[in-house]
Amino acid sequence: MAYADYLDLRLAVGENTGRRDLPDIMPTLVKRAETRLNRDLRVVQQETDATIAMVSGVGTLPSDFLEPKRVYTSSQTYTQGPREQVDVQSSSRYAVSASSLYLSGFDGDLELRYYAALPTISGAVDSTNWLLTDGPDLYLYAVSREVAQHIRDREMRDEQNAEYKLALHEIRGAAYRSQWGDARVTYTGPTP
Repeated sequence: MAYADYLDLRLAVGENTGRRDLPDIMPTLVKRAETRLNRDLRVVQQETDATIAMVSGVGTLPSDFLEPKRVYTSSQTYTQGPREQVDVQSSSRYAVSASSLYLSGFDGDLELRYYAALPTISGAVDSTNWLLTDGPDLYLYAVSREVAQHIRDREMRDEQNAEYKLALHEIRGAAYRSQWGDARVTYTGPTP
């Protein structure tokens, strides 16, 4: 099962749910599914790098920002902390609030590795993104669940939700294996 674009997915959702009568509401259902996917999915394919211009300890996060993975400069890596600690205390902690990154007293460029939101595919019939290519079944079940929710079919919703969770587990496992492969733990220092 592979879908070339939004139109293919829309047709597959219609077949999967038996509801081909929802083309007007389908963009909204796809966006709701993508919102859920953005809450649930954190895989290597989402990792993105950006440079944040910090002025007086404040920088604007990218518009597709979901969650930080690493904040650093060429000489230091920073750890995340509560905003109150960052404002008052150390310059080794950063905080994220709304669409801003805070690092007390820092001016200049800061490197950010973060999880990026899925690019939406509901804008045009030929739209696609990496998840539609790598996890078409996950997209199918996420949108089908939203269809079931919309038509208030509890049984279908539960069935699609179970399939969604299984597909989510599988794509997380595949992403983990692709990232770590045959990596081995190496101990440093004395060992017994």
